[in-house]
Amino acid sequence: MKDVVEGNEKDEQATSLYMCGNSLGPLSKRSKKYVEQELQVWGRKAVLGHWDHPFGRPWTQCEERVSHLMSDIIGAKPNEVVAMGTLSSNLHIMLATFYRPNALPQLVLPNSAGNKPVRHKIIYEALAFPSDQYALASAVTLAGFDPKTSLIALEGKKDRTLETQDILATIDREADTGELAMILLGDVQYQTGQMFDMEKITKHARSRGIIVGWDLAHAFANVPLAMHDWDADFAVWCTYKYGSSGPGGMAGLFVHERWGNNSNAPGASGLPRPAAWWGQKKASRFSMPDSFDAIQGASGWQQSNPSALDMAALLGSLETMALAPALGSGHIMPALRQKSQRLTAYLEHLLLTPGFLPAEANISIVTPKEGRFRGSQLSSDVPPPIDASSFVARVHHSIETRYGVVCDVRNPDILRFGPVAQYSSFEDVWRTADALRKSIMAQL
Repeated sequence: MKDVVEGNEKDEQATSLYMCGNSLGPLSKRSKKYVEQELQVWGRKAVLGHWDHPFGRPWTQCEERVSHLMSDIIGAKPNEVVAMGTLSSNLHIMLATFYRPNALPQLVLPNSAGNKPVRHKIIYEALAFPSDQYALASAVTLAGFDPKTSLIALEGKKDRTLETQDILATIDREADTGELAMILLGDVQYQTGQMFDMEKITKHARSRGIIVGWDLAHAFANVPLAMHDWDADFAVWCTYKYGSSGPGGMAGLFVHERWGNNSNAPGASGLPRPAAWWGQKKASRFSMPDSFDAIQGASGWQQSNPSALDMAALLGSLETMALAPALGSGHIMPALRQKSQRLTAYLEHLLLTPGFLPAEANISIVTPKEGRFRGSQLSSDVPPPIDASSFVARVHHSIETRYGVVCDVRNPDILRFGPVAQYSSFEDVWRTADALRKSIMAQL
């Protein structure tokens, strides 16, 4: 890859090695083509592009093909998935829908009433991405509860990972109080790269009558998922990481079909949700009715008409990904998963080979060793904690400016590498590991 890193320090013989797809995926040729086409249509057709589109992608339908491809990637039915909004805004929409502790009867308690405990607690990861923590705290506060008592943090072990049994035990402990409403976790933890046992956790929480939501920001287009079969209630994700949709690109939303086939029309017995005009049934959307009649499925949670430029960028990337072999419903990610596991295992093998990295650097791998518990990310612990002059900061600066390796750091002392199956090679992995070794030795 070229033109990612600039600077006089960079070795002339080295091209950029992009190991940061876990943060922002690179631009695909097809995405560039589609965005340029949309600009042409905007210039030539203006508002008519909503219906008369020379490339066959009318803006009133631009989310449909994207949503269908995303449903394959996350293992869901097409009507359970919609491309819309951003991750955090979609999470707020889901929380407004599913976290309603003051509703009587409560959403997930068909038998609750009167003197029953109020289900106001939410289990989450202590290391959850800050935006998720902000959203949870605001949802609890808006419902009139205190985040200090309503949010239950899952604390990791010394290596920052979480054991499945500890998660299940926490669910049982809080469910026994009668106050647990929801659990929200990220399938792949953004700092450690740990992938949770989503199927087991979801099944257990659902057996206790708990609403289950997942943040798939680091799982979408990274690891195989089966959202419908695993029976989660909802999920949200961004697509600009492994999905390569561009900075701040279009996000996605999953709502299990048991919830999506409800209407929010006034007087109807259905699932209330934040309603807006793009979630209105298409047959009546442009007649601008006074009453909201939701589209069946996840599309009924849509808010505003989506950005055609963002949707085009995402479509180009997903269609590129779909060129992988063994296509079919739920087969895009399994085809990529095999290479992903080999790339990550190779990087781990190099870094842990005795003598490859200087022992005095005291570097360890915090990502679980078992391939089934990780995705394309490998996180290394490089003490001491990060500051402008710390060891990990100096190593990161060297590996990027001198050797053209683009990776990232996360507080307090994590160096993350993302060899992504869609575009990374085994040679890329070797050169990355060698650059890390040389950068560490130069800083000791």
